[in-house]
Amino acid sequence: MIDCNCVILSMHFRYILLLFVICFHLFTANGKNNATITLHLNNLPKDTNSLIYISMEDSVYYYDTIGLSTAVIKLTVSNPFPVMIMANNLLPSNKVFWVHDGVYDVYYDMDTYKINVENSPLNNDFFSILNIRDSINYLSKAYRIRSWQAMDDFYRKKDTTAKARLDDANSFYKDNELEINRLDSLASDMEYQYYLEHNTSFLALDFIKNKLDCATLDKEKLKQLFAKLDKKLKKYPLYATCKKNLKNPYYVPPAQKGCVPSVQSE
Repeated sequence: MIDCNCVILSMHFRYILLLFVICFHLFTANGKNNATITLHLNNLPKDTNSLIYISMEDSVYYYDTIGLSTAVIKLTVSNPFPVMIMANNLLPSNKVFWVHDGVYDVYYDMDTYKINVENSPLNNDFFSILNIRDSINYLSKAYRIRSWQAMDDFYRKKDTTAKARLDDANSFYKDNELEINRLDSLASDMEYQYYLEHNTSFLALDFIKNKLDCATLDKEKLKQLFAKLDKKLKKYPLYATCKKNLKNPYYVPPAQKGCVPSVQSE
């Protein structure tokens, strides 16, 4: 579904050739680039063996073991899609943002793992939804903070006592699982209301597809949301897909590996 051609132009000229070779092997060219992402890395570690990459599932969109502070990533995008950025293969460093057409900047801190995306309305929507979900499902947020901090302490800081804290966080989740699921349902209702008011966001299409495929929201409500979407979203292939599936009374969702909230926290 994603036609992706990555060309990374480093601002450190002596690494341009190396990065070009990496990209040549990672991606195939098939179309004109319409997304330009400038990646800014802060607090780079002194260890020259540091690793940073941007990926999702089996696709890798950026990979660097040199320690470049700035790079330009060019992609060909049809439907916008989420990716994760990760430092040194440490799970707690994982942050998610959306790749879409346009020109925008991603700022990522290699020490604190904080991320910020500028000049990207879609990512503004994404982080707004994350905040809404976290404010409602406070138990899920608490579990995520506790478990990821314990993992970071254990794997990066080599704190041998962190394993006990991670086990405690997992017990916390099991003890509160029913309430976490209830709050997640409420959060999805609020997300639905958000898209009614922000009907130009591609995330509304992604929400419709997710809820339709997972059968976790009434189909008539999804039709109502779809009818209110801005017609500018027609440029995305997913618009036609949602329209077709919503009209089909016999639509059978594809097999799901596990249905999750359409917008997830890191």
